[in-house]
Amino acid sequence: MPVFYAWPLIDILAILTAFSLLFKISQTRKLLLTTPQCLLLFGFLASIVLSHLSHTYFWGAYDSFLKFSRLVIMFLLFINVLDSERKLKIILWFIVILTVTIAIQGIYQFQSGFGWAGQPLTESRRITWIGVFNDANDLALALVMAIGFLMAFVFGKTKILYKIISFSLFALLLYSLYLTNSRGGYMALAGTIMFYFLRRFKNKIIGIPIGVVLVLTLFILGPSRLSMMSASEESASGRIDAWYQGVQMLKSSPLFGVGYGMFTADYPRTAHNSYVLVAAEEGLVGLFFWIALIYSCFKGLDILKKKKPKLINYSAGIEASLFGFLSASFFLSRSYQAILYVMLALASSFIYTFLKKEDYSFNSKDLRIAGVLSLTILFITWITMRVSVRMGG
Repeated sequence: MPVFYAWPLIDILAILTAFSLLFKISQTRKLLLTTPQCLLLFGFLASIVLSHLSHTYFWGAYDSFLKFSRLVIMFLLFINVLDSERKLKIILWFIVILTVTIAIQGIYQFQSGFGWAGQPLTESRRITWIGVFNDANDLALALVMAIGFLMAFVFGKTKILYKIISFSLFALLLYSLYLTNSRGGYMALAGTIMFYFLRRFKNKIIGIPIGVVLVLTLFILGPSRLSMMSASEESASGRIDAWYQGVQMLKSSPLFGVGYGMFTADYPRTAHNSYVLVAAEEGLVGLFFWIALIYSCFKGLDILKKKKPKLINYSAGIEASLFGFLSASFFLSRSYQAILYVMLALASSFIYTFLKKEDYSFNSKDLRIAGVLSLTILFITWITMRVSVRMGG
């Protein structure tokens, strides 16, 4: 709508919500700031600032603090406002409804050539939305987030009415995902499916074949761009080269990296790998805090499924969606995208609303695990890089 052009609507709403939260805190005197997830997120924010301060780039430190602080504030709003079962269920279904709405406009865009906001199809006839979803890959990841949540209701134990509604929305979102023609989106969906069925069935002999069959079906019926995936393809070789450059940046500044947002200053294209991007820009310190934050959420959701079985569809859905996003992140640069921090905030909200302090803790052992995971991911990236180079000749 032209009347709203150039209005920072998200910022205005965030400020109003923050003031509402301050009023609530003044009444309840309760504020979550020292949870493991909050502390780890603060640690990651500090590593972002240090990534510039270590190079005496003070303006970069100031600017990066302002940019990433918006995600930190959003995260804090989520975990402090969503403090009841009713609120959490409402927000999750509301996110699904909003995503379905965007999916419907995508179908309309594909049929008419233009979306509801007047945005055209891309040159390769891929659907998009506007704002943070003006890229087909980002739109696809948003769709997968909702698909992973609905999957838990389609295949989990719930009322038949919920199954029918969930399956209808699930099918609509799948078709819209197909229209994005996003390989990253399908990688995320494949990861979501495999992770869900591996966790859904205690007997892995049952879970693995079901997941494999669904993933193979997915790729057979998937968009045309999936058939172009190979190590020698131009975009694939470009990714490998970007990973190599990211590793070189990490070697040059191993502790704090080359600086937040500086990857493209040293190389003409982005990293095409969220893990490499964090390692290159924030170094090993930043990668550790980032991985530890993600790991802490998975740990909490796993405990929640055991302690609160009546919420298993919600916790399993968030868990599968998060894993799917992280799967696609191995081939996309989405380290600082809002969707990731929305999912982490939702996971944290569930953890601290339903688990007691004695049920969930994050200790030195968990920090060691996060450290090992960080190094393992870098090693996997290096191995993938070497194998791809050999396959590509």
